[in-house]
Amino acid sequence: MYEGETDDLMLIKKENEQLLEGINPPVSPMDKHSVHIDEHSAVLADPDLRTDPNFINTVMDHIQGHLQALRETDPALLQIRGNNLYPLFSLIMETLLAANLILQLPEPSQFVNARWWPWWCGPAPS
Repeated sequence: MYEGETDDLMLIKKENEQLLEGINPPVSPMDKHSVHIDEHSAVLADPDLRTDPNFINTVMDHIQGHLQALRETDPALLQIRGNNLYPLFSLIMETLLAANLILQLPEPSQFVNARWWPWWCGPAPS
């Protein structure tokens, strides 16, 4: 594990402690948002804490901050920081499909050996 990864996990632990105190810590564009969302969601797995609507609202507001940052941060920065954007792309595509704004979702095989590969899918398959 790299020092940066350890620092990220320590930050998430501190943020979870703040969430337990009812404090909504700030979200940074530099966060690894998918990791933060997973780890912050874990505190909602405690059945005792789930009975407190204020706590749930604070955690969900914080998670929404990470989702907003995923939408608004430069995609190149997100990719450099290791944020996997494919789930967000999938959600957008499924929403467009459900609204009949597109006819079908592209199959991953359609991108293989193409001249371009969507950056949100990570490294191109070989």
